[in-house]
Amino acid sequence: MYTENYSPEEINRIKKIIEIGESQKQIKQSFWDEINTPDVLKLKEESNTLWEDYRSIDKKLREKIIIHNSNLSIYDSDYINFSIGTCGSVNPNIQDDFQELISISQGKWKRYKSANDIYTKALHKNIANLSLTVTPENSISMNSYGSTRWVFTEFYYSCKPFLILDICGCEVIVIQDIFPGKYCQTEYSITMSDLKNRSDYEIQTKKQNFLDNFRKELDPYGKNLHSAPFCKKPVPKPFENIYTLYAQTDSEEYGRTKRYLIIGCMTYEKE
Repeated sequence: MYTENYSPEEINRIKKIIEIGESQKQIKQSFWDEINTPDVLKLKEESNTLWEDYRSIDKKLREKIIIHNSNLSIYDSDYINFSIGTCGSVNPNIQDDFQELISISQGKWKRYKSANDIYTKALHKNIANLSLTVTPENSISMNSYGSTRWVFTEFYYSCKPFLILDICGCEVIVIQDIFPGKYCQTEYSITMSDLKNRSDYEIQTKKQNFLDNFRKELDPYGKNLHSAPFCKKPVPKPFENIYTLYAQTDSEEYGRTKRYLIIGCMTYEKE
């Protein structure tokens, strides 16, 4: 590294950035190894194989649809939408070979979708089970009162894999979403600012939908969600689903966020 043009403060800052990057890389590799068990990798391979099988017939179907639609308007009754390969009823007026190709495509799509859903569920379960590895040494505990930019900034610079965040009446277990996007697309997501918003009606509706599902995860633990000194021990519990949380650190400009996953909660049980 060329350091002659940098002040000692700048050099230390650069070193810190490099250290954080290396730490995040190690956390990512550790998590990746833990969630990609042989069973999950087998399900992933099966899903990928069925995807390629579907794509091969879908390519033929799309080429046929393009030719078929070439002289038609989207308002013509015989016009075929590309989505017909995954869903929808087939126009009985279309020639038999076309209908057969569409039927085959839809069948292959359904088989892929079923396999991919099974794979995704198994993957998300393994991600949630990372909660079971939380310890005081590998986690940082913060609360969500007031501005949370500093909370997620502290979490990022701590180089700890887990954040225990006091929010929604309990302590949830949060990790940075360091996995490729398509593997962690979750059904439930919200921004930190929306979660804390108390005025906007549209946001309130979105927030309520999120919290309705989120609180179902907490129901089984009931009274064990709060600690009491000297008589209870903290026990991490994975969620059935994983939840996407978008939040800002001090380095994010207005409107930009980092993605996190809520994967479980801390419960407190008598020793």
